[in-house]
Amino acid sequence: MTDDSWKVYQAGERSAIEVLQRWLERPPPWRKVTSSGPISERTTPITEASARRGSTYVPSTRYRTAGSQALDEETQINIALMLRRPLLVTGPPGIGKSTLAYHLAWALGLGEPLRWEISSRTTLKDGLYGYDAVDHLRSIEESKRGAEDRDLGSFITLGPLGTALLPTAHPRVLLVDELDKAGFDLPNDLLHVFEEGAFAIPELVRCGEDQAIVPTGARTAGDRVLVSGGNVRTLHHPVVVITSNGEREFPKAFL
Repeated sequence: MTDDSWKVYQAGERSAIEVLQRWLERPPPWRKVTSSGPISERTTPITEASARRGSTYVPSTRYRTAGSQALDEETQINIALMLRRPLLVTGPPGIGKSTLAYHLAWALGLGEPLRWEISSRTTLKDGLYGYDAVDHLRSIEESKRGAEDRDLGSFITLGPLGTALLPTAHPRVLLVDELDKAGFDLPNDLLHVFEEGAFAIPELVRCGEDQAIVPTGARTAGDRVLVSGGNVRTLHHPVVVITSNGEREFPKAFL
């Protein structure tokens, strides 16, 4: 009989809290906790619509050969979770590839999944953060006329990838949807970020001060998160699901 005690995810079921905690406490050597910044306590509960979508997902029972071993979908997912590696899901449009991200967010209790939709114009920076320089300049001019002075962080908004890399008590689920639509450079650009689990925001690095910035999905000023020294470094590597319709091949290094 096969020992499944190592598995974090059980097909179609919600994982127990103690199983999740044991998983988070035992990362592989290349995913050891590295964040030295403030841990964000911000939580984003999964919406009813996303939970409904995730709970209806049915994992495939078909097997894929990996070397001499046949692996079903549940096992493939668990291997990715244990190794803290992204899952690449390929297939024709409309078969429910992106639903896997919602399913894992629901099954693992990791809150609302973050969705990054890719187009031919998408760059790595789009996924990490945006800086509204025009609004910042306008604010500076208005402050000279007596308006309230706004800090630099209020003009910086994290993208889905940047938000997924925040140091939070539990990892977020990130869906990178239709990566095969991207330009040639994006898959390789993602390599470094996925490996390091970190990135810098040059505007904040130059500022040299801790700043509270706006993550994806923030609704109020109280949802802003503190970034130290302009550097974002994850605490727990996000659960990443990448989908592709097979319109192009990815670089070997990325695969």
